Amino acid sequence: MLVREKVPAKVNLTLDVLGIEGNYHNIKSLVASINVYDTVTLIKRADKRITLKVIGFPIKCPVQENNAVKAAVAFMKKFQTRGVSIIINKKIPVAGGLGGSSADVVAVLKGMKKLFDVDADVMPIANELGSDCGYMMNGGYAVISGRGTEVDRKFVEKSIPLILISSPENVTAKNCYGTYDKLGKVYPACTDEAEKLLVKGNIKGLAELMKNDLEEASFNLAPNAKFPKEVLEFVGAEKVLVSGSGPTVYGVFATQSARDAAFRKLSPLFGERAIKANTIADQPINK
Repeated sequence: MLVREKVPAKVNLTLDVLGIEGNYHNIKSLVASINVYDTVTLIKRADKRITLKVIGFPIKCPVQENNAVKAAVAFMKKFQTRGVSIIINKKIPVAGGLGGSSADVVAVLKGMKKLFDVDADVMPIANELGSDCGYMMNGGYAVISGRGTEVDRKFVEKSIPLILISSPENVTAKNCYGTYDKLGKVYPACTDEAEKLLVKGNIKGLAELMKNDLEEASFNLAPNAKFPKEVLEFVGAEKVLVSGSGPTVYGVFATQSARDAAFRKLSPLFGERAIKANTIADQPINK
């Protein structure tokens, strides 16, 4: 028996760092799911083993350190199930600030619930494995705060055209926040105002306001990511930003046609590293 789960990546439309509490940075961030997905296939095993196979973007960490495997181990221990074989078709760039690892955690937890017919809340497991895993369980537009585990869902019927450019360099959140601390800079918060503009559908106003407090730190760790940002600005993006801890950068475009025209120019330069995407809009509610 097998199940298949498809979980989208996310982008940070804003990211305010608001200080440190204990071992974590407090943040406030306007986030959105995008139509770039990892697809995770889970096959029920007769034993207690957990195996992993990855196709697509390679994952370089040891198998036992992979968060999808950690999610399966935690689920198996909590609910006393048998093991699984995990196959990840990885389309979300690795260590790029797009939530790919968290997407895989969510896919495994949702898939194992179906596979073993478990009707229980797996959110505590998700939150233990990553600060944004709780958000990724449902995705969509949201404001996340605290260490990223507090989620305030926003219902927005607007899809934003994007171009993402991934980097051959990898940046971990831990290293990015450490570099941010060393830089010692403080930026004015923008998430609350950005949220209001998004809800109103004012994407141009939103783009003018967007910023990511981790961007300079991310570029310090992955300096080659500055070039894609400059190119996206040159081809007409309304705003170009690092997502999360980066180093993936993305450009916001006013229209689908403007985005598509820019993508035609960028695709020969960046190849598969250039990804055409949209934020995932909520469906209109029939009244």
